[in-house]
Amino acid sequence: MKTVTHLAIKHKPPCLKFQYTKPSSIRSYHKIIGINISDCSEAFNLVVALAENHPELCHQVPTQTLVDLIDRLSSTRQAESSNSDDNNIFYSPAKNVSQKSTKYEDLNHASEEQLSLAKKEMNVMFEHTLITPGDARYEYDRRIEFEADEESSWD
Repeated sequence: MKTVTHLAIKHKPPCLKFQYTKPSSIRSYHKIIGINISDCSEAFNLVVALAENHPELCHQVPTQTLVDLIDRLSSTRQAESSNSDDNNIFYSPAKNVSQKSTKYEDLNHASEEQLSLAKKEMNVMFEHTLITPGDARYEYDRRIEFEADEESSWD
């Protein structure tokens, strides 16, 4: 499995640059994914497509982080204020442990489109955290004891 160590964006041409390692090697590898900014009307839809096409890399980065980076690429491109050809590192998974997106708070009152997008995001996170019998973290018939934080006399 690939482990993402850094993520950068490049403005010219617009792309995401993943730096990752493999368990069998101490070398760092790079994967550059071009972004068509003209298709970025909805950054979240682009992130979902990226996660489907490159799950081994995108699932290690919180969805909201990818959305923010795509928005930054899009806004920089529209303003044409980018004067640098260099990569700018914006995210390092080792330093950011948050995996939750706060984009959708209450889905009971969400529109059908928002609900659909939220479900896609949930599916992305579900696929990322899914443990199957072939995985190293898989444990058959796992049992966990929980201690109650508050009284549950009605149970």
